[in-house]
Amino acid sequence: MDFINKDLKISKYSDPFPHVIIENFLNLEFYSEIEKNFPLVDELKNQKNIVSRMNFDTTFGDFAYENYCERSKEFKLFHDWVYSINFIDYFTGLFRKELEIEHRKNFLSVDINTIQKKNIIFEKGAVFNSKNLEIKKEKDTFIFPRLDVGVGIKNYGIETGGKGPHIDNPQRLISILFYCGGFKRIEGGEHRIYAKNDKLNDLKVEKSILPTKNKLIAAVQNNIAFHDVNPVTDIEGQRNAFYMAISANTKLWKNPKRNKINKRYNKNRYEKNLLDLILDKFNKTSIFQNK
Repeated sequence: MDFINKDLKISKYSDPFPHVIIENFLNLEFYSEIEKNFPLVDELKNQKNIVSRMNFDTTFGDFAYENYCERSKEFKLFHDWVYSINFIDYFTGLFRKELEIEHRKNFLSVDINTIQKKNIIFEKGAVFNSKNLEIKKEKDTFIFPRLDVGVGIKNYGIETGGKGPHIDNPQRLISILFYCGGFKRIEGGEHRIYAKNDKLNDLKVEKSILPTKNKLIAAVQNNIAFHDVNPVTDIEGQRNAFYMAISANTKLWKNPKRNKINKRYNKNRYEKNLLDLILDKFNKTSIFQNK
């Protein structure tokens, strides 16, 4: 962990959900090598995009990811740190009190102080959902890390990056985003944090965070952690980023409330009942009849 900058600047927030913004996260020399050797679009687009978070992604086991490890000893060190208990402890430590409160209120199913931690590459390739987890169901519950490397180009954030406001899958405990430069100019591309607007029964942008170099954003993925990326409308270069996560091998969070906001924006966690399915079918039929 010597590559983490001792003079980093960390800002912690509780509203609208627990998150931190860390400026100058890595030592400058270490960071410069990470950025200099970052995969280019031409390298990434020649492989199957099985992650599908960004325009082009790569993860452990893919040739672009392995090439990055081979040409950059700095990235290999970073990879080794992510897949370690130290990484899990670092980020769960940042949010320990908040996670304890979530558990005490029965929103979070696990106790962060006793949950088993594994530094294994458990989630390979495509991002896990409830079906993947059911297939890989194991006796004991544990949390584990993940690291993806990816880029955003023009229109990133429309059909990628979550496709608008959302909350991550229900097994996600903490999501982490690290910006690695890659562009000379960009319009859009900000990470947006949303709060609920109960009067309008909708969401409002609470915070818009610029994708500046060597910046890290981490957030607890509770049932109000709505976020997205502001679509990139123009860019010179590519928006480089690491997506990291601490997840469990099972669902962590209590089912969200049954309301319009969750039905529209929390599709990863909102479980439709029979009435929802009937109304969806009715609305779809009405649209076609009115054309």
